[in-house]
Amino acid sequence: MAPVLRITWEPETLGITGLEVKQQLAEGEPRIEVFASREGFSIMPYMMEEGEDAIVARRCREIL
Repeated sequence: MAPVLRITWEPETLGITGLEVKQQLAEGEPRIEVFASREGFSIMPYMMEEGEDAIVARRCREIL
């Protein structure tokens, strides 16, 4: 079983849904694929290479 990072929130509070975050991550550069629901998203890092964690963190911070 691989580790999973789950990030959840109340969409009304942040003004964005997990599905919208997923779409922005997928359409950005580099493209980042996550699992999402209305209330958040999950990142499965098992295929990530060294240094990619910082890229994902930066993109998530920009969006959120």
